[in-house]
Amino acid sequence: MQDFRNLLVWQKAHQLALATCRVTNDFPRDEVFGLRNMMRKTSIDIPAFIAEGAAKQNDTEFARPVSGRSVSQIDWSITLSWPVTSDFWIWRFMSVMKAI
Repeated sequence: MQDFRNLLVWQKAHQLALATCRVTNDFPRDEVFGLRNMMRKTSIDIPAFIAEGAAKQNDTEFARPVSGRSVSQIDWSITLSWPVTSDFWIWRFMSVMKAI
């Protein structure tokens, strides 16, 4: 068992969740309950899964809850949001992601 806050992967995932919440705040009003919520939930799940895995006793158990599914979902939702939101917001999101 290890403290998840010390894991670089958790720190990066946490930054992703914070950035997603910041950027999606400015999504169009009609996306409040659709794409915005999905992106937020997915990005929040990633550090949560890592934290859960860090509490496990061995590496096999650690890897089990940390799923690539959430990472793929956030990647897909960024791709989907490109035509839904203005190019400016996607550019802003990508700028934030590069900083992470």
